[in-house]
Amino acid sequence: MIRVTNATIKKSEFDDVNMADTRFHDCNLKRAEFTDVSLQGAVFTDVNLKNVEISQANLGGMKINGVLVSDLFETWFSVQEDRSGGENP
Repeated sequence: MIRVTNATIKKSEFDDVNMADTRFHDCNLKRAEFTDVSLQGAVFTDVNLKNVEISQANLGGMKINGVLVSDLFETWFSVQEDRSGGENP
């Protein structure tokens, strides 16, 4: 186990690293990039996700504030379809 406390490791790179069961507390990850990363089962609490972009992701079972993301998308697409007169957006 490595314990890093009260440190600055800006512009660090981690490649092919197993960080399972790792805890991040009071960390600044502004402008961090995550590519080919498994966050399966991860829990995010009291996080700032302002301007976060997620693309090409498996969102199966993902919840935001207890609501399945798939349900949110289903509702959004339904509203968009209603607004466009039955055509898909």
